[in-house]
Amino acid sequence: MKATKWTHGAHTSSWFDAANWSKGVPVAGEAVQFLGSRAVAVSLAGAQGAQSGAMTVLGDAVTFSGGTLTTTTQQPSMGYKNDLAVGRGGAVTVAAGATLVSSDALLLGSSVSGAFTSGALNVYGTLDASIISVAQGTALVSGSGAHVGLSKGLFVEVGFGTLTLANGGTLDAGPDTLKVFYSDMRVGSGSGNGTVAVTGSGSNLTIGIVYLGYGYNGYLNVTGGGVADVGVIYAGTYGDGTITVSGAGSQLNSVNGVIIGDVNVLPVGSALEITQGGSVSAGYYGLDLHYGRLALDSTASLSGTIVSQVGRIEALAMGSGASVVTLGNDIVLQSNNGAQGQYDHVTSVYADVGATLDLTGVISGASDAVLSSGSGHVILANGVNSFSAASLYSGTLEIAASGAAGVGVLSFTGTAGHLQIDAGVTFGNTIAGFAHQDTIDVRGFGFGAGVTDSYANGTLVLTSSAGSDTLSVSGSFTAGSFAFADDHHGGVVVSLVHG
Repeated sequence: MKATKWTHGAHTSSWFDAANWSKGVPVAGEAVQFLGSRAVAVSLAGAQGAQSGAMTVLGDAVTFSGGTLTTTTQQPSMGYKNDLAVGRGGAVTVAAGATLVSSDALLLGSSVSGAFTSGALNVYGTLDASIISVAQGTALVSGSGAHVGLSKGLFVEVGFGTLTLANGGTLDAGPDTLKVFYSDMRVGSGSGNGTVAVTGSGSNLTIGIVYLGYGYNGYLNVTGGGVADVGVIYAGTYGDGTITVSGAGSQLNSVNGVIIGDVNVLPVGSALEITQGGSVSAGYYGLDLHYGRLALDSTASLSGTIVSQVGRIEALAMGSGASVVTLGNDIVLQSNNGAQGQYDHVTSVYADVGATLDLTGVISGASDAVLSSGSGHVILANGVNSFSAASLYSGTLEIAASGAAGVGVLSFTGTAGHLQIDAGVTFGNTIAGFAHQDTIDVRGFGFGAGVTDSYANGTLVLTSSAGSDTLSVSGSFTAGSFAFADDHHGGVVVSLVHG
């Protein structure tokens, strides 16, 4: 059956006017073409719904209004069939009150002469489809009545495609998709970046499995009160995956967890950023950091256990004032047995200038897993932490409770690290790697009239008019190696004598 082309011969907008078509009004299964560079308004209003076969829109900007159009095609022997292909700068708009039903795939960025060309889909009404593939171009679902229903999957990939749900627009893959995960979404697969944005109050994405950065770079941005409900989300699989949740009321809710990064590939830039009142629920298995970065400001909300193999946790500053990011989640430090290098067992925690990261949850971990404090001010506040080893690269690491530094050695590994032991804290960890420019602030030990010390077999004993205190400091030191100063906070700062 040959295609019938829109000619606008009747000079009306009616789909059912035979003179508007080269071969009469399309019937079910008959291919339809819109070819040109025109703005085409098509009314679907009629006694019965409009029908067609595969539809190709190249160049034309077609707007459907006033009724329902159902496209059906015969399944090819190989690959997917496309009910609707849009390219060469063409666009399809489903107006408010109109419905487009496609039993199979919709392709934006149709291949012309072997090259992908840009296509656009704008949904202000209703679209029901099996698969949407945004190979190159844009898809927009906008308005409180705009709804896209999918039965299989969504692909935003190949040639820098974007999907935006805005102003109350919704996309979902059925009422059970979060339970059985029969639908999936791949963003940034193939050979180009892909971006999905859910923005504005009432805007919602509901889908089973989400892959961001599946071979290339993928982005999910939930902003302005938008909500994304997913079964499980993988950010960074053979590429970079970035999730941003920002703004009051903005939510990412995952039933089974959120995975950032991929331990099977070299370190990449996958990340989850939660800011400006955004909220993330990581579900049953929690948040896994696999060569991934978690960044939060003081207004962020995150629920779920954090499991980190080679993760980075960062506190973001807000504006010009100081801000404290309190992270009460339990953190489990893991090792992936050195599969990608000597630093695979290190989880880094740090704070930007003007921010403090306060870790109040329980931190536990494998025997070879290390919690490394980087730049800024980091507080370890839970007295039942049981991780094995800690390191201080730079900035300030504050020990706010007895036992908060874990059960193993605390090592200085960089330059100008500052270890702060708060008043009332019993610190029994061995300190290793203490060097020039490093400092230890013992807040509970009064400077008094001065400090004397003795050092033998790794034990440093401090004595002043306020009493005495003991630190375990490994290295080739003598009593004359150490210098002392008033910290002006009721304690003493210990450093090494220069020279």
